[in-house]
Amino acid sequence: MIFLLSCVLNPVCKCLVGELVEDANKAYHDVKDCGDQIATLQTEAHQLKIKSETIDQELKDAIKKGKEPVPGVEKWIKEAKTLESEASLLEIEFQKSTVSLYDYALNFKKLLELSKKAKDKLHEAEVMKKDGDFHDVAREPSPDYTVEKPGGTLLGMEAALELLEIYMNDADIRIFGICGMGRVGKSTVLKRFCSGFNDRMQIYIDMHEIGMAHLDDQHKVEAIQNSIMQQFGNQQENMPSDKASHIHTRLKNMKFLLMLDNLCEYIDLKSLGIPNLQDNRNGRVILSTRFTNICNEMEAKFVRVECLSLQDAWTLFKEKAGETAQKLMKDKRIRELALDLVRKCDGLPEALINVGYAVAGTESQDQWHYIIQQMDTKPWKIANMEKVLHSLKLSYDMLDEKLKKCLLYCSLYPAGFSINKEWIIDYCMNEGLFDKYTEGLHYLGQLKVKSLLDSGRAKNQIRMHPMIHAMVLWIACERGDGENRWLVQAKLKLTEAPKDWAGAQRVSLMRNKIVSLPPNPNGKELETLMLQVNTHLKQIPDGFFMHMPILKVLDLSQTAIEKLPAGIGSLLSLQYLNVSDTKIKSLPKELGELLKLRFLLLSRTPIETVAEGVIAKLTELQVFFIDFSFGNWRVGSSGTGVDIEEFESLNLMALGISVESKDALLKLSKYYLLEMTIESLNSKADQVGLDDEEFADLKRSKTELDALYHDDDQMWWQRAKKRWPKEGDLNTRFFHQWASLKWKRNQIHRLICGQIEVTAQDGVEAQFRAFYSHLLGKGRKPLLHIAWEELPPPGASLIWRGIAQLKEVFAAGTTLQAGRGDIFRLWRDRWLDGRSLAELFPHMFHLARHPEITLRETRISGCIGLTSITNKSEEDDDGGDAYEDKEDMEAAATILEEDIREDISPFPYLKSLELIHLPELKSLSEGKRLLLPSLEHLRVVNCPKLNKLWMATTKVPDVLGEDLWWNKLEWDEGCTKPKFTSLVE
Repeated sequence: MIFLLSCVLNPVCKCLVGELVEDANKAYHDVKDCGDQIATLQTEAHQLKIKSETIDQELKDAIKKGKEPVPGVEKWIKEAKTLESEASLLEIEFQKSTVSLYDYALNFKKLLELSKKAKDKLHEAEVMKKDGDFHDVAREPSPDYTVEKPGGTLLGMEAALELLEIYMNDADIRIFGICGMGRVGKSTVLKRFCSGFNDRMQIYIDMHEIGMAHLDDQHKVEAIQNSIMQQFGNQQENMPSDKASHIHTRLKNMKFLLMLDNLCEYIDLKSLGIPNLQDNRNGRVILSTRFTNICNEMEAKFVRVECLSLQDAWTLFKEKAGETAQKLMKDKRIRELALDLVRKCDGLPEALINVGYAVAGTESQDQWHYIIQQMDTKPWKIANMEKVLHSLKLSYDMLDEKLKKCLLYCSLYPAGFSINKEWIIDYCMNEGLFDKYTEGLHYLGQLKVKSLLDSGRAKNQIRMHPMIHAMVLWIACERGDGENRWLVQAKLKLTEAPKDWAGAQRVSLMRNKIVSLPPNPNGKELETLMLQVNTHLKQIPDGFFMHMPILKVLDLSQTAIEKLPAGIGSLLSLQYLNVSDTKIKSLPKELGELLKLRFLLLSRTPIETVAEGVIAKLTELQVFFIDFSFGNWRVGSSGTGVDIEEFESLNLMALGISVESKDALLKLSKYYLLEMTIESLNSKADQVGLDDEEFADLKRSKTELDALYHDDDQMWWQRAKKRWPKEGDLNTRFFHQWASLKWKRNQIHRLICGQIEVTAQDGVEAQFRAFYSHLLGKGRKPLLHIAWEELPPPGASLIWRGIAQLKEVFAAGTTLQAGRGDIFRLWRDRWLDGRSLAELFPHMFHLARHPEITLRETRISGCIGLTSITNKSEEDDDGGDAYEDKEDMEAAATILEEDIREDISPFPYLKSLELIHLPELKSLSEGKRLLLPSLEHLRVVNCPKLNKLWMATTKVPDVLGEDLWWNKLEWDEGCTKPKFTSLVE
């Protein structure tokens, strides 16, 4: 037994003794080196003292000139002085404890404590030296954008203050917050709101001031606790050790209001010592943040502070522009320029103030044009604007690298432009940021949560605020030092492209009117080139692409180019190529050299020939769209075009394709549909002509495909270049195109032409063939759109039955009916969300005004996403420059002192209009009065949001509708008030 105990205890004892010896040895050396450490601390403290005195003097001089300290400077000076005094106290204590060698032994424990304190203070001194490298110690006074209206309320902030008042008075709400983008005025609203509660102990903490972004979790809690304790009256040197308990004891029975300003991450209130707010019903916490997710995590009800309305923004701008500029603005041309500047700030108060100061004292129209040019291309050049961008940058700095890249791609679009989410997701997937469309939606959602993106006009769109856009470009251009790194001149009405692209990594010249490109743009560092929607661009110089060795993304969609130059084959790094909606007629063999290509988009392009073997060579291709384009695929010896077997070498994620033959359709369905998701399969029905057996064969293949389709339905959204039904809804365009192969066998049963009734199928067919050959020509494909300008004598009627794919019917004569049946199954969700009929059927509105067209009856029903009948002008429909709503249009009209609202008359002969079950319909026209000179009858059923009939008629029409709807209608001056008949009657 003794032997066993010895075996067990000896190692344990040796281990314990070893540790004790090691600890004693470390303590001995700490005491021995204590004097050296304190001497080093004294040196460091003295250097900090000299530096703090210099900074203090600079600050005093700046304050005399009317400037204010930058956040953190005064605190740093104070802490530097505190550190010097603490170092002196340590020196005195050390001297007292080491009068003789005997004192070292007698005061060993005390010296050990002094050594530890000296080490901590040395570390603190090192941190302070780094933090004291201020770029500027003072700045111009923060602009006061709390302009007040005569009643004493904040300009544009009344709604937020009212909602905060409601939250404050609600006994069940203990935590509430204020959200909004940077510099929008959250702190101003917070301080103004809280100033009215003097009966509570108010504790205000600015997270920027205490440097939350640069502290670890432990020091964040300590910094906030120190701030709270200081407001209790505690000094730094006599803080209690257990601060959380002290704060809890102090506040648990107190009526208090804790304000957490500029919060950038979740804070555990319990760890601070804040009492449980369910126990202390008199306590309230109010926070301000840029991030809505923080309010959600802290279970805080929040109010969002939005940018100023156009009218309020104009008021603020005029006040800051001064009398000289205001006198100039009496000139209508200057006033229009001023309004343009105001809109480029998009209601951000501090930006408006800086722009107002910039135009103050201007004496000519040229100076205004110059400032607008600066706002378009280099806004950071405007005085004090860089400070605004620097403040907005705080949100950017908190993003991970993927979110930053995602945001950078958004900045390639025009400022304030509504961007389709799928465009950004495509680019980011091509960059390898993520693999799934749903991931892309998540990333865009995160950017919205962080107030860096807004919702666009439609549900599938996002929008970047012009000043966020300016901030991102400023960062991309290395804060102005590398101005050409990101050359973004989108939607500036350019007719010529910049000649020199030296040093540029990304170039975006989209949505301009560029006619020609430079032959040698010097794009050696270029990775992304966006030229889409330059509809006047017809040709690319032969050697243009020879100077872009690392180009990865090329977008030429919606241009007028007719061919790709042979030099396209030199883009060996290219991964994304979009030439959709161009006039390209052939794909050259050089395209096969692009072995890294992952995205190839050729939709709606009149391609007639494809070089043999090109498709098979693109083995890295993941997304390929050639729908509504080339369709002449060869199957064995059948056909003369490209061999469809070339698809066998590809491993695609998504494909859009048109086919013209039965054999190609069957071949594609058998070996290809089961390997990938196809989202757009268009066939020419008159050429396919499947019988029942063949249709059944295709149906069996489709059943196997359905499983893949269900799992990958989000990918269908990604690749679709149109609006699609909601997730999980099988009623997609793809579904209808398959089903319509059978439904297309249905017929038009009767056609009345003048006094003649045609019922025989050959007669109906002859009438339509004759009409379309005249109207559309040989090259057109009237598969989904039926329209005409000439018909037999007026009074003709058309009866349509079971034509499931029909989307547009432009009927001259008497009647256009669009019902709830098959014709609208495709539209009821995404097709019409947030859209007007004019957006979907632009030709209908053009034809209806034709002198020979006499559309007299229209019935619209079951379109649950439809918002209006007509839309804005074509120019307004281009995104960023359009007024967002009627209120802004009216504000602009007031500012310009003229009525910019126009009357439009798309249906001059319309006699009857029926609007049935349109729950989202808000107006007959967007921002314009609808003239219906011939209208006699209007029927409105279940259109609850249609609160105004902004229309004018020659006659007084009869209106049939519900009493509740009629009684809440609003009437504008100049609009016809019809005769009403209740549906009940």
